Amino acid sequence: MGAGGLCQRLPDWIATMRRVASEHPGTGACTVATAMELWAWTFDHVRRERSEVNAADVHGESVPLTEALGWLLSSRAFVLEMAQGPYARGTGDAMDAALGDVCHAHVVRACGEVARICAELVFGARRHPAWDTDGDACYHAHDLDVFEEYVPGLASTARAYSDVIEADGSHPDKAGPCVRFDGVEEFVRLRSKLDGCLAGGHIARIRAAAALGGPR
Repeated sequence: MGAGGLCQRLPDWIATMRRVASEHPGTGACTVATAMELWAWTFDHVRRERSEVNAADVHGESVPLTEALGWLLSSRAFVLEMAQGPYARGTGDAMDAALGDVCHAHVVRACGEVARICAELVFGARRHPAWDTDGDACYHAHDLDVFEEYVPGLASTARAYSDVIEADGSHPDKAGPCVRFDGVEEFVRLRSKLDGCLAGGHIARIRAAAALGGPR
């Protein structure tokens, strides 16, 4: 199955994971769905960026994307197995419940890796801003002093939440202004959503370890 066929199937896979999540939330199916959305966005972004610079398909991007897809497919298979087995029938068997927790723990581990890989591809390919080349994008103290007359409190707020270059040219001690999210706002939204979807995974891992009698 080529990249085109894979991208055509992803929406159906995501929809299936959402349905499973509504019936069996303890499997982590919803987390898999969100991770698939993040991966799909990253795949399109990388392919678009490569097309714009007329670059060939290189291992530097394809290998980590394939690795992340492997995490996703293993999680999807595990979730589907749980949704169709004794766990789904709610027999109350302790081992079935433990396997449900194992599934959830695996999903959280896998999707956490997907998030890391995607973030490295999206942000790792961007040049980090520097003070000598990107300082114009920062607030400048003299501008804030003017704006303060019209918006009281703006100067202190700007210093608390963004980079400010002071009147003497000084600035915070770091490599450069913080990275901006222009063009990748959707990725940031999806990544934040996925981080929230990891809720409950650590608890599931502890329960599974206790049920199986292993270290936590």
